[in-house]
Amino acid sequence: MIIVGGENLVDLIEQREKDSDPIFQAQLGGSPYNCALAIGRQGVKVAYLTPISNDKFGDLLADNLTDSNVTLLAKRSNKPTSLALATLEKGNAKYQFYRENTADRMISLAALNKITPKDAKAFFVGSLALTQQKDGDIWAEYLFQMQQKGLFIALDPNIRANFIKDKKSYLLRLNKILDNCDLLKLSDEDLHYLVPKMTLINAAKSLLAGSSARLIIVTIGKDGAFAINRFGQIVDVKASKTNRFIDSIGAGDTFMASTIAYLCKNNLLSAKSLNEMSVKNIENMLKYASKAATLNCEKLGCNPPFLKEIK
Repeated sequence: MIIVGGENLVDLIEQREKDSDPIFQAQLGGSPYNCALAIGRQGVKVAYLTPISNDKFGDLLADNLTDSNVTLLAKRSNKPTSLALATLEKGNAKYQFYRENTADRMISLAALNKITPKDAKAFFVGSLALTQQKDGDIWAEYLFQMQQKGLFIALDPNIRANFIKDKKSYLLRLNKILDNCDLLKLSDEDLHYLVPKMTLINAAKSLLAGSSARLIIVTIGKDGAFAINRFGQIVDVKASKTNRFIDSIGAGDTFMASTIAYLCKNNLLSAKSLNEMSVKNIENMLKYASKAATLNCEKLGCNPPFLKEIK
């Protein structure tokens, strides 16, 4: 089983007609939430660790996961659902977040350990859950414990720079996490934030050298993606062609989820297997993930494809 931790929230996405006031449409989201959703839709056994609110938005979030074959592990919370305001610029989303005292931040190390399934094989976390000190430190410590238990660790920082109030403490926490992960996926923007003033290839090599990751994947939007392994081999793929581009919300999350699903379906979900993956297999994985991400871009908000759609 794959276990996923991190934020769940509702995106209020701008819908603007020419010369009119903006209207905001509610879409369910949160990077780790999206990842759990996409993994479940691809037929891989997955469970979600983070509390979900008892409010109306929370009901929608919970139902969406269970309808997508995701097991909910945490008790529902009386705290409100986190919100993200997403304005669109040429189809790309820009975010503002509202997450003070919300349901998805009501975690403790004891509670997470109590609900951890005995058959858990891999743990994924990322994004906003790691940005603020209290819950960020809890998720980091939980990750360390899962790594010590032998779980495969996957990470997508999915960095929201405007939400990080203390960059120094955030980077300190993230660097410790990088020392305990097996698979690392970043966007080109994430990579520039972490390793500025370098080409993407050199920045990825630098980050790989300073982490325990066996493979680093970098997505570059419409320009595709590339991966670098421990042997310095670089594999790049072009983005899959889209029939109709709507927006990019959740595309990176769908890409990340699809790499995890691919590894699981091909019995490669271990540090050893990842280290021994052939260039051809890495290429196939990237193409599979790219196709899934492109299908997500053909829908409004994050709405990952089911396995039958990818096939």
